[in-house]
Amino acid sequence: ITFGAMKAKQVIKDVARAMNKPFQETNALTKLMGNAKTIQEALEKEDEFKKVYESNSEIRELIDFSRALEELPRHTSVHAAGIVIADKPLVEYMPLHRGKSEGERLTQFPMAYIDKMGLIKFDILGIKTLTAIKDAINRIYKRTGIKIDIENLDLSDSKVYELLGKGDTTGVFQLESGGMKELLRKLKPTFFEEIIAVNALYRPGPLGSGMVESFILRKHGKEAIEYDFPELKEILQDTYGIVVYQEQVMQIARKIGGFSRGEADSLRKIISKKEVSKLSKVKEEFIKKSVERGFDKGKVEKLFDKIEKFGEYGFNKSHSAAYALIAFQTAYLKAYYPAEFIASLMTVEMDSTDRIVIYINECRNHGIEVLPPDINESDESFTVTEKGEIRFGLTAIKNVGKAAVQYIIQERKNGRFKDFVDFIKRISTKKINKSVIESLIKSGAMDSLGGHRGQYLEQYESLIEILSAKKTKSKENMMNIFGDIQVFEEKIELADSSRLSKSQILSFEKEVLGFYLSGHPLIEYEDVIKNLSDITISRLHGFENNKNVSLVGIVLNMQEKNIKKNGRKMAILSLEDLTGNIEVVVYSEAYEKYKELIKSEEPVYIKGTVSNEDNRLKIIANVIMTIEEAWSKEIKAVKIITHKNYVNEQVLKELKSLISSYKGVNNVPLTLAVQTEDNKEIDILTPKAFWVEPSLSLHSSFKSCFPNMELSFSKKEVIVNG
Repeated sequence: ITFGAMKAKQVIKDVARAMNKPFQETNALTKLMGNAKTIQEALEKEDEFKKVYESNSEIRELIDFSRALEELPRHTSVHAAGIVIADKPLVEYMPLHRGKSEGERLTQFPMAYIDKMGLIKFDILGIKTLTAIKDAINRIYKRTGIKIDIENLDLSDSKVYELLGKGDTTGVFQLESGGMKELLRKLKPTFFEEIIAVNALYRPGPLGSGMVESFILRKHGKEAIEYDFPELKEILQDTYGIVVYQEQVMQIARKIGGFSRGEADSLRKIISKKEVSKLSKVKEEFIKKSVERGFDKGKVEKLFDKIEKFGEYGFNKSHSAAYALIAFQTAYLKAYYPAEFIASLMTVEMDSTDRIVIYINECRNHGIEVLPPDINESDESFTVTEKGEIRFGLTAIKNVGKAAVQYIIQERKNGRFKDFVDFIKRISTKKINKSVIESLIKSGAMDSLGGHRGQYLEQYESLIEILSAKKTKSKENMMNIFGDIQVFEEKIELADSSRLSKSQILSFEKEVLGFYLSGHPLIEYEDVIKNLSDITISRLHGFENNKNVSLVGIVLNMQEKNIKKNGRKMAILSLEDLTGNIEVVVYSEAYEKYKELIKSEEPVYIKGTVSNEDNRLKIIANVIMTIEEAWSKEIKAVKIITHKNYVNEQVLKELKSLISSYKGVNNVPLTLAVQTEDNKEIDILTPKAFWVEPSLSLHSSFKSCFPNMELSFSKKEVIVNG
């Protein structure tokens, strides 16, 4: 059982109801509390709330009663995953409580008291990843006939460790944040124990203490592995001499201090829960027992200090190992069957537009084509074709419900839909309404029926009316001499209509799918983005607070807000790049400066800082520019990269001619990088006469004139001697 507490706003509403106060008045009162978590905080920080409290005696009485009750238990609930295990009926240990569901029994004691009674509570977690694994295994068997024994994989599989070492872990359980990918790239794990350790180490404590850096350096032989006592080697060798797990603390206590299992577990709890009052006593006992067992006192004291330091960050190994196994299983599926694995992830995350965008981008990185929804080919969920492509599922389209999709799939058993007219003729508008048809058209699901989206959108309603009228007249069909019904139908053809523009197509896809599928407004800027952006949105997760970033994206929507204190305006943006979207906060000063650009619907370049308070990732914008402005202001150097075989007098003349037409006020250094046969690169900084003003037109002109060369741009300044 768990107990819900009377929180600030809720307790005021509860007390007001008991005092017969009108709901509207109470609701208005709680709105004055802003984001305050307690009534006291609201009185201290919210002037309007304090003013009402001081000026209205009835309100003051209500709030005072509420303060007296605040944080007291309000209602009972069920722990999300707690299962209590005992050696005899639980009723012999404690009173039970009848739950809301049939046959549900709850303990009347919360988990802290159950632990003190000596009973065991297991947390049984249900995670989407397990569903995705099962689904992927079924897909693999269906397409290849191969049965994957996921519980008995070879945990030394080199292909899996190669994937992990590259940080190619989007979709891999617990290992897909940007920081985790960076850690894996540095560590390059080669055996299962290291995956367990990575799960335990990637947390604020170990990351901030230097443990992670030491672990990586010791793994690669760049830092010496030392043990205070030879007896510790068998305990710490898998973690390169570093105390990573709580179990290691317990093992050390038993091996060096001679503690019993119970005493060792008590030591673990005291250190991990930072019970300062008990620490000095257990430290004394550890040193005393260790010395009695023949260990050097000075070394023992140093060892305990290490245990105390690392024990604070120590993670439960059994927990980490279970997660590591699921991580390995998902990495295995991605390494060997990426299409089936990603299709399964997309299916379980079908309601999360952000995750689908990330997985579509991952398909692009792995050369897996994501096919649009198709009225004749798509199933309910995402499917994998014989060629290894991923086909979009029909239920992932907004306004297209499961019942409608099942009806379409059932009707398909009578034959494929030949064209759009055939589809409208065969379906019942009672089961497939106009909203569903429109969403199917906008998503591209009808593209294979011979016409185009503009044609379908313009004519589907009139077509439904025509065919509906024909169905009512079907009884008038003449009968032939054999008594059979002869159905005379004139062939209906769609009239010519104007095609949707590319921007309209993308806009409609965004509307019904939640993202762009057949293209993206930023695709044409892809090379430019790589040079301007420090990072993609999908890799921002795990970034530390206040870290400076810059990226290119498009503003999907904007919410303008009034600031009560000064009457000025600010904005909350939803910014999207090719990998995902993120919230961007534009405070009043920046908003007043850049609001016209924000509203322009053009791609923007944003410089700001990462904010990850309360696990809600966003960017605080400081500077916003057009791509063109950012290109001219941010690019500090240009480099032409070519192989020496392509360099001759004629090419140099053509280069000089092109470069001379791109001079301006803000010329930047130009470097010629020539690659030799032995893969060495010789950088030649050109004289100032050849320096250029970076522009988007230079970028496009160079690509068309010199396809065998590469033009790169850098935001780092070139140091010029003299």
